[in-house]
Amino acid sequence: MKRIFSGLLLSLLAWSTAHCAPPPVTEEDVAVNPDACRGASCTDAMRSDTGDASSVEMDGAIDDVPGAFDVTSEGSVADDGGGGDVSVTEAGLPDGGVTFGRCVPVGTLLQLSTEARQRARTISLGTHSAGYWASWSWLNAGATQVSFAQISATGARIGMDTNVVPEFLGSVVGGGGFAATPSGFSVALHSNFDMGLDIYLQRLTAMGARVGTPVRVVTDRELSELPDVIRTATGEVVVWRSTDDMATSQRLLASLVVGSTARAPISLTPMGMQASSFDVAFNATNAVVAMVSRRDSNGDVNLVTLNPDGTVVRTVPLTTSAFVSEPVAVTLLGGDAIVAWTERTAQSTLKLRRVNLTTGIAGPLVHVPEVGFEISQVGLELDRDGVVVAFRAPTMLGGSIAIARLGPTLALREGVSRVAPGGPGDAVTVASRGDGTFGVAWADEVPMPMRTTANFQVMRCP
Repeated sequence: MKRIFSGLLLSLLAWSTAHCAPPPVTEEDVAVNPDACRGASCTDAMRSDTGDASSVEMDGAIDDVPGAFDVTSEGSVADDGGGGDVSVTEAGLPDGGVTFGRCVPVGTLLQLSTEARQRARTISLGTHSAGYWASWSWLNAGATQVSFAQISATGARIGMDTNVVPEFLGSVVGGGGFAATPSGFSVALHSNFDMGLDIYLQRLTAMGARVGTPVRVVTDRELSELPDVIRTATGEVVVWRSTDDMATSQRLLASLVVGSTARAPISLTPMGMQASSFDVAFNATNAVVAMVSRRDSNGDVNLVTLNPDGTVVRTVPLTTSAFVSEPVAVTLLGGDAIVAWTERTAQSTLKLRRVNLTTGIAGPLVHVPEVGFEISQVGLELDRDGVVVAFRAPTMLGGSIAIARLGPTLALREGVSRVAPGGPGDAVTVASRGDGTFGVAWADEVPMPMRTTANFQVMRCP
């Protein structure tokens, strides 16, 4: 029996929403790390590298200050014990049952796009003072585009989506991972404009409109795909997976882009391994890449720390010859990186490790069986002094998208909260606004009728 949820999930969550509504968020509930940025999840489209240029008191309103976006709060809350809050427990399941969380949807589910085919899609998310930015690729009217959309704090579209792909860039386009810059955003794309698949960097204004022509990051004839971008004090570091047709191997490469110039790619892949999935995170002082590398069917999780120019500081192995699933997720919490993944074992479940970025020492492997088994496609984001993990989970009623909140020791704060129904698909992405609300995005591959839908839902947690 699958051990995450059962058919009682919907009714129990409905009861919890009606009778155990979360209290309003106060400033004592919030402790924000203003520098943290997980991949595309950035604190504001206007943030600056000038350090602590300004701060905003947590009085219920956040000012949009051009050039900087820092949030301060008087205190923080360590909430590993549940604090005596009411929870709902489903009896009769192994290991004492599943305790459901108290995070609830805000507004209605927003469908970002739909296309008449099944295709693996990832969605990049970022946050700002008014809500969220989202970027994803999809097939629209026979042509692939990468949309850039602004979403309100309650999950409603703001204005029109922007197609960030120039019309001349080719017919096969993908990617869409982005990073905030002082003037707007940088978006990483792959395209077949000049044979094969190559990597490009397109810059945008603060409103998501294209600026100038894209920078070609790689000029070889390898198949390069699925790029993401990290912003450092030196420039933009683009990270992507490349398939060398001659060597029949996959490598994870990185290249520093300064202005319109891209430096020669650097390999991040451990010797003798092939790169699989990866995730990036960065803040004002650190840039990291978590990756799954494989030898035969086994896979290892590694954390690669980078210099501002994209060169490797160190590689920290987190597993050894494990049956690691796809994908991996990473976020930064203070001077540490937290990495999350799942393993394809008889009891496949969530695994995490915390790595000190100064010493390179990894903490113990953390296993969180309370979230259930056979979960997949994890995403990770900060949650006060801990993290929130988003994932796909099977239930008796079909697939589901869910989140779980973990404390500083990576122990479960409370139970699992259901976000929405969800079928098979790629990674689930989550972004935090620092006030107890999270944006969750995912794409489902629907078989009947055949289509792929990109979805977004705001969740509020007490």
